[in-house]
Amino acid sequence: MSNSTQPYITAINSIANELPGNNLSWLQNTRNNALKNFETLGFPNQKNEAWKYTKTNVFGKKQFSLCEKPCVALLKEDISHLRDDQYLNLVFINGYFTPQLSDKNTEEGLILTNLQQMLCDSSETIQPFLSQYSDIKNQSFNALNTAYMNDGSYIKIQNNQVIKKPIQLIYLTTQQSTPAMTQPRNLIIAEPNSQATIIENYATFGESEHFTNSLTEIITQENSSVEHIKIQQECSKAYHIASISTYQHKDSRFTSHSFVFDGKLTRNEINSVFAEEGCECTLNGLYLVSGQQHVDHQTSIEHVKPNGTSKQTYKGILADRSRAVFNGRVKVHKNAQKSFSEQTNDNLLLSEHAEIDTKPQLEIYADDVKCAHGATVGQLNPEEIFYLQARGIGYKNAKELLTVAFANDMINKIKVETLQKMLQQKLSNCCTTEEI
Repeated sequence: MSNSTQPYITAINSIANELPGNNLSWLQNTRNNALKNFETLGFPNQKNEAWKYTKTNVFGKKQFSLCEKPCVALLKEDISHLRDDQYLNLVFINGYFTPQLSDKNTEEGLILTNLQQMLCDSSETIQPFLSQYSDIKNQSFNALNTAYMNDGSYIKIQNNQVIKKPIQLIYLTTQQSTPAMTQPRNLIIAEPNSQATIIENYATFGESEHFTNSLTEIITQENSSVEHIKIQQECSKAYHIASISTYQHKDSRFTSHSFVFDGKLTRNEINSVFAEEGCECTLNGLYLVSGQQHVDHQTSIEHVKPNGTSKQTYKGILADRSRAVFNGRVKVHKNAQKSFSEQTNDNLLLSEHAEIDTKPQLEIYADDVKCAHGATVGQLNPEEIFYLQARGIGYKNAKELLTVAFANDMINKIKVETLQKMLQQKLSNCCTTEEI
């Protein structure tokens, strides 16, 4: 056991009897195994290739304790900038489900509740799925989340159902007096021929230092479709580690959109497995960083079966002394013939001190495939700026226009109109700051 993990292990052991489902032997075994794995693995360091460019020593230096429930009750008006009445909103404050701020489910064929409730009332329903698709053995942050597993969302879209309203999961952290953390856990199941759009929205009140470690498992069964949108807009002192594990069945479709607008350190991992034929996976991402912010995206798509299609497009805008990392891995297994895969990572550096480490990666073991990858790193074109200036647009406004144009196509991929407008406003605000 390393000194860096000792406080977390002690804290977990002290609350073990208070965690939901502590009377369930299978869940206790899952938590105990996760805790042992975390103890063995410790926090990753830069000797680990996957963490080569991202430092995690802050988690050993600082002791992040679990957030307490907010002592002041929030009203819906207090989070009106996050809630949208056109969505089905599930709200969590400091990691705890807050029913008075959440919406009642009005959609037929949808089970929408918090994970803690499911563990207490219907644990047999989720036992075959929970912790079956995320890597708890080799990923220490996944193991830490599983050991702490307390609350989050449970979403099940039933057979042949198309959920018209977007489902939004709001994770809000309030001002904390000491370094605090939350461990959100989400389980999403799309049954055959179903369809839904799900939004994970992470935000904060105040500027206190905190750590979010979220884990989302998504199972897309035959011919189902899930569009997942993740928005990271926590404060500038936030540490945000997130993992999404997707297991895809025959002819299923999974689309991910990731937006990072703030945070001191952000790392997003997405892992998708094509367990059967004809799967489609589309991963899109946009990150805007400035100051000394650090953002890291790690993606992995496993083409295990034939006739799979995967597309990845990530764009980054970096200012000041910020740093970004992108590693997109696609593995086409020996039997995955007729696979198609392409991935692109484009980056715009607005400062000579900003840095991007990008590594699109293909591993191909089949011979009848079409695969391509590429990455670009560049600055704003002086000729384009001059062209706009020659037409009466000031230098600063010209830079803003070109920067927004570079990123806007990622936001235009969002089909939810109200969300698209909100993201466009966030982009515009980011691109009119002094750093940009």
